[in-house]
Amino acid sequence: MEFEFYWRWSWYFKYLAAKFQVENPRHFVEFSTGSYDYVPDNLQRTKRLKDRIIARKALVTQANNQWTEFQKNYNSLFPITEHPKYEATVKRIRQLNAELDDLENQYKILTQNEN
Repeated sequence: MEFEFYWRWSWYFKYLAAKFQVENPRHFVEFSTGSYDYVPDNLQRTKRLKDRIIARKALVTQANNQWTEFQKNYNSLFPITEHPKYEATVKRIRQLNAELDDLENQYKILTQNEN
């Protein structure tokens, strides 16, 4: 448990210990702290990675849909490649696709290690 977390919520932990003591007067209640490094197992890691992949795919789809809508409605005199929004949008789509590929590679490596 991080010190900031403990310091912020110590009043609540003490409150719960006191409440439990009041509700169960014959039991011994001790309030103590300790450290614990949480290491998720492979099942949790794969689920979290899957969720991140799904979210990233949604962002990619959303960006592509916005881009196709922009292209459909573009009716300016100058080419679309000279529009200020063009370069930023293409860069964002490439970045999202690169991040998605990276997440999918991590997922593939993690699932291969499980087998």
